[in-house]
Amino acid sequence: MSVRNSSTAAREARRGFTLTELLVVMGVLAVLAVLTAVGVRKISRESRVASGVNSVTSILGAARALAIRENDVVVVAFRPIWDVTNRQKPQQTEAVVARWSGERSYFAGGGSNANVADRFYVVNEVPPIRLPAGIKVAGPLYEFGNDDIWVTQPEMTQLNPTCKEAIDYSRMVAVMFAPDGSLVTRNPRSSAGDSKVYIDFNRKDLSPADNDPQDVLAGGCANPGSNFQLYWMQDDVEDESNLTVVPFLAVYDDRAARDNRSLDWSAAANMLLELNGPQGFITTNADRIHFNRYTGVAETQGQDQ
Repeated sequence: MSVRNSSTAAREARRGFTLTELLVVMGVLAVLAVLTAVGVRKISRESRVASGVNSVTSILGAARALAIRENDVVVVAFRPIWDVTNRQKPQQTEAVVARWSGERSYFAGGGSNANVADRFYVVNEVPPIRLPAGIKVAGPLYEFGNDDIWVTQPEMTQLNPTCKEAIDYSRMVAVMFAPDGSLVTRNPRSSAGDSKVYIDFNRKDLSPADNDPQDVLAGGCANPGSNFQLYWMQDDVEDESNLTVVPFLAVYDDRAARDNRSLDWSAAANMLLELNGPQGFITTNADRIHFNRYTGVAETQGQDQ
């Protein structure tokens, strides 16, 4: 009797998992894998945004120091960089430092006081930096009285070769430092106090608009209601559009915004709702960079909740 009981116990000890038990374990592992993937993706995005914020604050500090050292007006502009010859490469945002040349450009059209723009040149003292792929920089659209709307770099991968996205809120965002290092929104040394500013990247004295404005005027990516808008909108990486000089910045993950969109962004109203508007992704998810009103020193803040 005791021998038979020992044999039965040994067989039971060697018995494997049942199918139900295996399915339960596999289900638990699958859930853990999903949670791990979500966590890693979130950490990766947060890391890229943090890296972008650090890069932006670094170049802002260098530009401010240059303005003080050279006793000059300096801007930091953010523009899209995309290799159109290799469309597999992701677009990046490049931060460029430029100083006023002391010159102005005059161009036709655009209405009252819109035909003068102060010309800035890229400097060699502060090399441009590129933010992690997918990270962009936005600023408030104060020029037109829309302080609850953000403008940011266009997504060139959607605009070329055909237009698949609205660019109503695509601008070259910039901040400007006065010779004393304080933050300003107008060139304090320009005799035309209400003039616009732009960066002449290739120093060919082009008007502050598209290098090839006909792609806009002919009804290409942008079809602005006036020539004035032409000099602000950006639909090509080579554009030398007027800078949208802003009093603070927002650094955000544009890739995450696109992953979460549910509407067609070829319509400006949809992009405004999901990205640029008061309840859009930039407002709710971006890290803010403000500036001390007296010194111009950049001060970072977390996401608005």
